[in-house]
Amino acid sequence: MAYRFKYYYKDGTIEKSNFHGSTPESLYNDFDGLMDWDEFNQLNEQDMTTKRVLEMAMKVYKGFLKDFYKIEIINDETDEIVDSIEKMIKK
Repeated sequence: MAYRFKYYYKDGTIEKSNFHGSTPESLYNDFDGLMDWDEFNQLNEQDMTTKRVLEMAMKVYKGFLKDFYKIEIINDETDEIVDSIEKMIKK
């Protein structure tokens, strides 16, 4: 099985990440090059959860992706949502 991030943008578009992982928790490997190397390297030693991966994704992708408000981890084969995180949109 493969897992990906799915991004929801404020303009109404949706996009799946190019990166995929064999487990939902392994998606943190996509952060390589987007965060401090020492901090990234320490992630291998920590117990990762989908919640933690999504919280980190919200921080790491800010500035690298266009204006997104929601990220999901999905099963790439079934499109089933494993976990998601959403930030409040200011009106």
